[in-house]
Amino acid sequence: MQKPINYFPVIAAVTIIAAAMVYWVITNNSQKSAQNDKELLNRARTNYKAVINGVDKSATVFYEHVIDKPRVRQILEQAGSHYGKERDEYRKELYQFLLPHYRKMKEAGFRQLHFHLPDCTSLLRFHRPSKYGDNLKPFRYSVARTNETLQPTSGFEEGRIFNAYRFVFPTLKGDKHLGSVEISASFLLINQALEKLEQSHISLLIKKSIIEGKVFEDEKDNYKTFDLQKSYVWDKNIVETANGKTDFQFLNKLIAQQPDKVRNAINDNFTSLTNIVLDDQNYALIVYPVPNIQGSHVASMLMAYPNSYALQLEKELSIRLAILFSLYLLLTLAFVVIIKRDRRILKTTRQLKQSQTDLADADEVKGKLFEIITHDMRNHFSAVNGFAGLLDRKFYGQDPKMDKLLNGLKDSIHLTNNLMGNLFVWSRIQIGKVEYQPEMFEATKWVQKLVDTFASIMERKQITFVNETKGPVYFYGDKDMLAYMISNVLHNAIKFSDKESKIKFRLIDKTKESVIVVKDEGKGMSAQKVDQIMSRENWSGSMKETDIGLGLLVTRRLIDYHNGKINIESKPGVGTTVKVTIPKK
Repeated sequence: MQKPINYFPVIAAVTIIAAAMVYWVITNNSQKSAQNDKELLNRARTNYKAVINGVDKSATVFYEHVIDKPRVRQILEQAGSHYGKERDEYRKELYQFLLPHYRKMKEAGFRQLHFHLPDCTSLLRFHRPSKYGDNLKPFRYSVARTNETLQPTSGFEEGRIFNAYRFVFPTLKGDKHLGSVEISASFLLINQALEKLEQSHISLLIKKSIIEGKVFEDEKDNYKTFDLQKSYVWDKNIVETANGKTDFQFLNKLIAQQPDKVRNAINDNFTSLTNIVLDDQNYALIVYPVPNIQGSHVASMLMAYPNSYALQLEKELSIRLAILFSLYLLLTLAFVVIIKRDRRILKTTRQLKQSQTDLADADEVKGKLFEIITHDMRNHFSAVNGFAGLLDRKFYGQDPKMDKLLNGLKDSIHLTNNLMGNLFVWSRIQIGKVEYQPEMFEATKWVQKLVDTFASIMERKQITFVNETKGPVYFYGDKDMLAYMISNVLHNAIKFSDKESKIKFRLIDKTKESVIVVKDEGKGMSAQKVDQIMSRENWSGSMKETDIGLGLLVTRRLIDYHNGKINIESKPGVGTTVKVTIPKK
């Protein structure tokens, strides 16, 4: 008994494949997201460095074209060699001389212009002229380093009043060290330059401990505590400007969406990126740690870039996972349907096999019964044919009416005997009892004896039979089968021939094949009718097909046993030519 198909391995395989595809989709999406984040971080670093380099070049140009001049060096030399009110006069002179340049410098975005003596004492702060005389060495590494090495120093550094990106240059007159000068850029300048490069919101957080340890007490109110992480502060001089305020408000709103992630990112000492959705728009919040000149982490720059690609990736991931899940559900449902169908098919198959067994038994009984009936009927018709022959010999010629009846009887017996012969062969073909026993033989005389059996019926129809066979013709085949073939072809030719017409018959001997040609002058057939009877594969048993239908079908089957072929050419009103080709091996 056939067992149901085990679908569990298939379902398990589909599940594993689906899981692998889900894993691949998620991994691929994560890789794209990571690559996008990497590109954003690289872009932020590149933009930041480009802006700092640009500010550095601007500061250097200002120093070389404005500060590093004989008049400035002369005032610095005099201020360094005098004290008290005299130094104040030189300080005032320096301030008045450079004030126009300082104002232009501020318009360009720079914040401070600060002169120092060789011992790092503050000489003149243009942003706070009243504050001077304090020693910067303990607080300002950049100033101390420049005055010690007499080399320029640059970088971010916290000051006694402001934080800034500082560019400190030594002031020299020949070999004489006059002190140093600092040109500082506020973070607001960096911010504006970065925003020109790319649409973004930027601000700066500074560690509160730095402010408490360096800034003058009366300047500490320049800073505002960062509520999320109170160890950091905002620079009020930045966040309260027009542009700075906009960035400050936006960044606070953005941070409020994911405060814990942002807090952790600020506490880390490396660059990080957090994707945050605000008002249906995705932003990449980049926390960029800012070291001071000494390399210590003292501040963090916050940069918010629009990042629609990240949101697009999330949507694509959701869509792909939904599609995969839907396909998996459809496949699972399909397997459920298939399993149910399979069970029904198995049940139906069992029933069908039983029916086929019953039908095969019935067909075998029917075939045997049909064979017995046709065999016995042929014997009976042979007896009837014998009785008809006795009547013909005793009474033929005595009475025209009797002669006509006897001729009709003999024709009917001949036709019926032909039909019974075809039925007998057809029944044996159907039950597979036809035995093909080929042999090589000379067929001329053998065929003539076969043709003679049709002599009386052709004589009564006044049909002239012309045998155009020349010389001996050899066939390789089963004699009984060949006899049925030729008899059926002749029977059809006689059946459909008119009175006083001709039937031409010819056997042709070729090297590799033998050919039988029968040509009549009967009513003929259309090409459509020829195609119809040549394409028929079974016999329906209707009255219209008992002659040409069954006879030709049996002939085609017997030709197949010989690996031969049959060709029919016919025209209505002209006649029909049948050509049978039988290979010799």
